[in-house]
This record gives sequence, structure tokens and C-alpha cells, in this order.
Amino acid sequence: MARPGVFEPHLASALNNLSDDFLALGDAENALAAAPEAVALRTPLARDNPAVLEPLLASLLSTTGAALLVLGRLDEAAEYADMAVAAYRAASENRPDAFVGRLAAALGNPANIRLARQDVTGALSATGR
Repeated sequence: MARPGVFEPHLASALNNLSDDFLALGDAENALAAAPEAVALRTPLARDNPAVLEPLLASLLSTTGAALLVLGRLDEAAEYADMAVAAYRAASENRPDAFVGRLAAALGNPANIRLARQDVTGALSATGR
């Protein structure tokens, strides 16, 4: 009996891990190659089960933004960084004890992108200062 989609959560996790590992090795191009499919798979899953999957989506969005930043694709990096912050905000509303620290770390990414654009004022405002 065919069960389309039954392995999508596992595939999304594998692609997310692959992207994380490539980025940790300094290979942003391959990290980015794995990310779009993982985001496409993870996004609807997170909508269906936000309490469990929103933090995983946030992590993936953050990794994607970091890879884009390394590659100098600042506009795209900013979009992903902002999406990651929004996802971590949602996760931290449900479980602040588990996700406020990750939200705090994610808030640094938009600031780093603005610094890469040499927008010091924007970087400071992105961190809430």
C-alpha cells in the first residue's frame, strides 16, 4: 500500500542535517543545495504540528540564512534570518524555557547581515538596542 508523504519528515530531517554538516565544514554552497527541499518539506509539516516542528523549521531557516550570508547573498539571507526569528518567536511563546535562548541567538543573524551591508544603525536596531 503506497503511503505518499509518510517519509517526508525523515527526509526533511536528513536534508536539514546535511545542510548543517556542510555549513559546519565551511561548504556553504552544498549547505544551500540541500536547504530548499528541506524548507519546502518542513514548512507545511510545521504548520500542521507547530509545537513540535516550528523549532526544527526555525533551525533550518537559520542555517539557510547563514549559508546565504557566507555566499554574500545578503537580501536572501535577510529574508531567511527574519523567517527564522519569527519561527523561534512562535516556538518560544509555547515553550519559553526551551527556545528563548535560541531566539536570542537567532536575533544576532539579522544584525550580522546588516553589518555585512555596513548598516551599523540597522544592526543595532536589529538587536533591540
